[in-house]
Amino acid sequence: MSSIKISARLFGLLFLFLLAANWMVWREVALFRQAELRVTFFDVGQGDAILVETPERHLILIDGGPDQSILNHLGRTLPFWQRQIDLIVLTHPHDDHFYGLAQVLDRYQVNQVLWSGVACQGSSCRLWEEALAESSAEIIIAQAGQRIRSDSTFFDILYPLESYYRYLPSNQNDLSVVAQLTYGQQKWLLTGDATAKTENDLMAYWGPALQSQILKVAHHGSRSSSQAEFLDRVNPELAIIMVGADNRYGHPADELLERLAERSIIVRRTDQDGHIKVISNGLNYYYE
Repeated sequence: MSSIKISARLFGLLFLFLLAANWMVWREVALFRQAELRVTFFDVGQGDAILVETPERHLILIDGGPDQSILNHLGRTLPFWQRQIDLIVLTHPHDDHFYGLAQVLDRYQVNQVLWSGVACQGSSCRLWEEALAESSAEIIIAQAGQRIRSDSTFFDILYPLESYYRYLPSNQNDLSVVAQLTYGQQKWLLTGDATAKTENDLMAYWGPALQSQILKVAHHGSRSSSQAEFLDRVNPELAIIMVGADNRYGHPADELLERLAERSIIVRRTDQDGHIKVISNGLNYYYE
């Protein structure tokens, strides 16, 4: 009798394994057929964390939020077997953007890390630099003109305009890494905490190339970013504001919301909408 019980148990385990394998295969087939780009703006409170999933299943994580919650968000979003991230982008070394990345570097196999390499000070900066030193990831120092390609998808670095490796700026936000993501006819402009100074540099250097359908609003909706002229140049249809509920900074500023409303730009906010996912087939997009 015992041998029959063991066989039945093994049969049950085999059945569950085949069922799981079948589900994984058909999930990948469905994702391949969709050929969609997915960009998830995680609700991490007062901070930024954005996950890009290309149609080829390459993963780009832009910033990691102010705490370790990014690990939970990635765990719920990605398949349980996904333990590799192709590229991490740190827009600038402020806690609300990079604190969670140290944990990601520890838990995931990360192929490349792109950041400005600017000098920063404090215990959190040491944590970040130690995590980089222990990681096997290739380090890329961000500079305008760099392009990372995932077959159908382009990730172009627009800022900083030159290398600022080991430079200590008076305002880290001024040197935020700004990138433009392109899939088919759709473009996303991802701005970190770019300031008015950064926006002026971008307009002078890139001009009409800044135009994008989706804008990640800079600096959580600060009044000093997303100037009227910059919004006119980018001319977005959808603006994503990553901001914490009832934050002490008063973000997003009323002036910024008015500038967006005057231009009939659709606004979605993580403090009100939670995670925001924008999905595109290269011709159109929708959000959920």
